[in-house]
Formats: sequence, structure tokens, C-alpha cells
Amino acid sequence: TIPQPEFNSDPATSGPYADRWARCGSYRQAIPEIYLVHSLRRGSVVINYQPSLELAEVADIEELVVESSAGVLAAPKPGLDHPIVITAWTKVLPLEEPDAPVVRAFVEQFGQSAPDNQECPLEIDEANGT
Repeated sequence: TIPQPEFNSDPATSGPYADRWARCGSYRQAIPEIYLVHSLRRGSVVINYQPSLELAEVADIEELVVESSAGVLAAPKPGLDHPIVITAWTKVLPLEEPDAPVVRAFVEQFGQSAPDNQECPLEIDEANGT
């Protein structure tokens, strides 16, 4: 088990992070927060969602990840206070449903606006086994 440091928000938007980061794409399992924070520091946007979210809504989120083509990842996160919470470096936006125009605007405004911006091509699609 990876020890979890204390963060200033839940989900975290900055703070301690691991040497590795999460690759961009859609995940069906939770990702340790210390990997997500490193991804945020590299300019990625994370779409966190409650594991109990309806499969159709998860599919909508995964479609948004693919549509963005880079710089976005989505994963379930147990314990969220809202069904969906989008994060970027030092930014957080809770949502009640996958609102595509709002997600697109958040990614446009806050993606690649972090201290160590790096390219993050779409690499992971656990929904389709890759």
C-alpha cells in the first residue's frame, strides 16, 4: 500500500507527488492520488468520478477523454462529495453530471497551465482493454 500524504483538498489539486505520473486516458480503477497530483503538475486535467456513477455517465466521461485526444484522464475516486469532480493544478470544479460544454471549457482554460507542462497523449482506455 502506498502511504497517502495530507492534501489541501479532496481530490487533491497540488501537493506532494510520486516520481511517476498517471498516463492520460480512461481508467476503470482508482489511481493513487500521489500519481494524479504529478499528472496535474504536468498540466493534465483529471476527471474524478464516484465509482457508483451510472455506466452511461461513465461512458460519456470516457467519450470526453477521447475527444480531448490529449492532456485528460478520468478515473473513479471513492469518497467524492459530488458525482464528478474535475481537477487541474490548483483548480477544482464539482459537477452533478457529465456536462460536456463545461468540461471542455475547464480543459481549455486550465489544462496545460501548471508548473511543469508536458505533453500527455491519450494512452489508456481500460473500457476497451488498452
